[in-house]
Amino acid sequence: MSIVMKKLLLILLAFIIAPTAFAQKERKFVREGNGYYSDGLKDTTKLDTISFGKAEVAYRRALQIKPDDFHWQVNLADAIYKQNKPDQAASEFEKLIDKATGPTEKSMVYHNLGNSLLAQKKFDPSIDAYKKALRITPNDPATKYNLAYAMKMKKKDQEQKKNKRSEKG
Repeated sequence: MSIVMKKLLLILLAFIIAPTAFAQKERKFVREGNGYYSDGLKDTTKLDTISFGKAEVAYRRALQIKPDDFHWQVNLADAIYKQNKPDQAASEFEKLIDKATGPTEKSMVYHNLGNSLLAQKKFDPSIDAYKKALRITPNDPATKYNLAYAMKMKKKDQEQKKNKRSEKG
């Protein structure tokens, strides 16, 4: 075999092996992130922001390799939300609305956006997000519950503001 043929063969092998190595590496990061995320969920008595922070880092590393993966972007947004960063999570979920391909994905994104907005006490936008989710999946009990809760919190907030004004006046 000539030297030119050997070089061509090596180049061809590099093109075949490199994508496989990157695919394995990105999946490794996602598995790592999923493990940290799972660890963060284990103790329900406290919020394990350290594990969710590690999950965020791992998901970001996977997204550097494959930036358009919708599910990994959702995982990233969830990890951010679980770190008690609802403003950043809401921003991530808003980016995902147009990227969702099916109705289930779109409904899930709206639901999680609603959660992120509600955590910031942005009642009207959270209620709108839950309503959009329910237009897509009308029988989702979790979204129905969250919508009712958001409406209750909005009403409670309005009553508190009203009471404060009447105390001053």
